[in-house]
Amino acid sequence: IEGEMAKLVRDAGFPGTVAEYERKLASDPAMHFSTKDEMLRSARDVLARVEPQAPRLFRRTPRMMVGVRPIPPDREASAASSYTAGTGDGTRSAWFNMNTYRPTEQTKYKIEALVLHETVPGHHLQVGLARELVGLPEFRTMFRSAAFSEGWGLYAESLGSELGVYRDPSARFGQLASELFRAVRLVVDTGIHAMGWSRDRAREYFAQHVPSQSLAEVDRYIARPGQALGYKLGELEI
Repeated sequence: IEGEMAKLVRDAGFPGTVAEYERKLASDPAMHFSTKDEMLRSARDVLARVEPQAPRLFRRTPRMMVGVRPIPPDREASAASSYTAGTGDGTRSAWFNMNTYRPTEQTKYKIEALVLHETVPGHHLQVGLARELVGLPEFRTMFRSAAFSEGWGLYAESLGSELGVYRDPSARFGQLASELFRAVRLVVDTGIHAMGWSRDRAREYFAQHVPSQSLAEVDRYIARPGQALGYKLGELEI
């Protein structure tokens, strides 16, 4: 993944390293949102571009609709973006709950991959179709395992070019950065729980490969063995 990122940076004509390119994107005012409404409009625009293209890759798509809404102010500082399923009969829509906290600190180049992961062709396509299955016990249409659901969401991010997004190098870089983050999770989780890594060693590896991500993530992996590595293992299997 880091090799692909380096090639993309060279193809974009940037003379520095991958880390320097990411810092350049992060420091560019044009790469940041100004308001929460701008973030929501951006996500809705990506979804509007992707949905009409989905039938090119998938024979079936969910009947239920999916919308984009902000995480409420009382939870936005601590809640990550997420997906809420609707009902199989279409009486309640599904939602992409978007974290719009401090929009000026959030970067535009990561939005496209995030929308694909949480909506179409990610969680909404997979979960929506599962809810519409007939002839199965209800629990089988509701059950979600991390490796399957999050593995599918990560795989869905890789389909962006075929669905008309990732039109510029920065958006493609954002998708690769998302994938790298999940790959580092796999290494760190395995290091801690199978290879005897210390917390400090795990944090060192994490900081070396994804320095823009919070080191608090390592404590998540310590507390929830296997959950975070399910993303990348599931994607690889799919």
